[in-house]
Amino acid sequence: MWDESYEIFKRFKLDSLARDITNNGLDGSLWEKVQEYLLVGTNSLIKQKNKSFQQSGAVQNPEDHDPEGS
Repeated sequence: MWDESYEIFKRFKLDSLARDITNNGLDGSLWEKVQEYLLVGTNSLIKQKNKSFQQSGAVQNPEDHDPEGS
């Protein structure tokens, strides 16, 4: 995944993206490129955060947990 994303964005420099936005506005396809550029390499971080959030859900909401099982 990282190699694929890197190859795509190797063609797009931040300066050229900024120039395109300035000249043409932020259309849908250009916005997708910007989002992909910002998210390169973050997929594993997002998965880790979601996993840790799900695991800590019971601790964060103790009123939902009945330790005596009643």
